[in-house]
Amino acid sequence: MHGTASPSTAARGTEDKLLFGVPEVAHLLSVSERYVWMLIDTGALGSVKIGNRRLVPTADVHAFIERLKDEARRAREAAAART
Repeated sequence: MHGTASPSTAARGTEDKLLFGVPEVAHLLSVSERYVWMLIDTGALGSVKIGNRRLVPTADVHAFIERLKDEARRAREAAAART
């Protein structure tokens, strides 16, 4: 299996990586590659281009997840305030 990683292998050692390819980000977020491309295209997920590859910095993946958590928390607080 040269050049590809199984899902369990891909998940190991992610904390050491600086950049992820779109397929890796899709796997990490449990979404489709098409959705990752939409996030990149809309600016919701930061990325860099190295050569012909579009890569997502680890910090941007973490920041995206934190924004999702913040949005969910604010939505819960708003719902609780309405009751």
